[in-house]
Amino acid sequence: MIGFNGLFETLNLGAARTQGLEAELRAQPIADLIFTASYTYLDAEKTSSSDISQPQGARLPRRPRNEVYLSASYLWWKRLRTTAEAKFVNAREELNFGGPNFDIEDYSFVNIAVEYEVNPHLSIFGRIDNLTNEHYAEVFGFPALGRAAFGGVKLQF
Repeated sequence: MIGFNGLFETLNLGAARTQGLEAELRAQPIADLIFTASYTYLDAEKTSSSDISQPQGARLPRRPRNEVYLSASYLWWKRLRTTAEAKFVNAREELNFGGPNFDIEDYSFVNIAVEYEVNPHLSIFGRIDNLTNEHYAEVFGFPALGRAAFGGVKLQF
């Protein structure tokens, strides 16, 4: 298990144990509508005492215990696909060099997307990530982007 200290020097953390559960459900109640839901539970802890900055038995940093993902996608008129998705991530433990670790807050976000197939070789798309402009950080001190819009063209040969 490789980690780093407060000076960004890599070091061997010794051993770790990870166990958990991942489950996904996909449903298609009608031909053009798809629902997806997934859940991850992760129990990850340090099992050695080789690194003094993290005691044996500590949760591994930056690994959320629970994650939930939901999406719905519909294909209109066989050419226009709309998708909405949401993700919830449980608090993660973060390293606090020189002090006890602390939790980073839970976060959630919603994304929407649309894609129109002009013909079998050309489609145009657009999406908005983090629709609600949630302020969060996957790693403490490095905030994620706020709301962002993207668009483009896909060519297939």
